[in-house]
Amino acid sequence: MRTSQDEARRGAPYLDVIHLAAGYKNLPVIRDVCASVAKGEVVVVIGPNGAGKSTLLKAVMGVLPPMAGTITLGGEPIGGLRADQVACMGVGYVPQVRDVFEALSVKENLEMGGYQLHRREIHGRIEEVVDAFPQLGSLLGRSASNLSGGERKMVAIGRVLMTRPGLVILDEPTAGLSPKLAHQMLADYVGRLCDRGVGVLLVEQRAREALQIADFAYVMASGEIKIATTASRVLELPDLGEIFLGRAVSLAP
Repeated sequence: MRTSQDEARRGAPYLDVIHLAAGYKNLPVIRDVCASVAKGEVVVVIGPNGAGKSTLLKAVMGVLPPMAGTITLGGEPIGGLRADQVACMGVGYVPQVRDVFEALSVKENLEMGGYQLHRREIHGRIEEVVDAFPQLGSLLGRSASNLSGGERKMVAIGRVLMTRPGLVILDEPTAGLSPKLAHQMLADYVGRLCDRGVGVLLVEQRAREALQIADFAYVMASGEIKIATTASRVLELPDLGEIFLGRAVSLAP
């Protein structure tokens, strides 16, 4: 688990998950999960399929109510709130699929991200998003159905930035992307979020690539956190493949 030296290098947690249990029909999928994300920090969660990564995200986002434990955002409790309430408190979420409204233009997608804003604020927020992702400027009038995979993800991230979130949750953002676009997503797009002081909670199957751009890592298996340490230290593990086979892996003292 996390060492005191690892923890000392991190900022104050913006998202703090403490002894969380969550699941379906009174059956917990994750148990006693502790995790945190500071603003401007990239935290990656890796592990085999069925480890509980998606359940953790759903609990943070308010899709699943906690069975035990607490979730706070900026010191305020959010465990048990609805997903729309969690979003209003400063959490942006980019799902793995259905990440854009295909029937709308790119500009309309961004406007949908600012649905809670007063209409006179929306134009200024779109300018802020385009400033963060200049490539969007030439795409504003294009239908989202005609975008490439990488452009879709850029629009999806831009949409959640419309509310100036303190935390962005990315669920498998490189799924379906070519190796080149996957690298751009992780190395470029995620980096731009951090440059704006946003904390990023990332679930990603491309473990090595994600660890290379992350600050901290959690390794999940069987619904529990097995390792919690710096991403660079996880990269030093002799065989990351063992993690994805569900085998126990531990760090040297």
